[in-house]
Amino acid sequence: MDVWAVANQKGGCGKTTTAVHLAAGLGAAGRRTLVVDLDPQGHAALGLG
Repeated sequence: MDVWAVANQKGGCGKTTTAVHLAAGLGAAGRRTLVVDLDPQGHAALGLG
């Protein structure tokens, strides 16, 4: 099992966008993915549907 983390202390630098696109690309390639969004705004959930 591989674990990838997208992290940075600065806001607005594309962490959520990167994580969502990475998960979508891996999913399209047949890999199982899990995205954990610790941001209270929850934008990753919006991006993934």
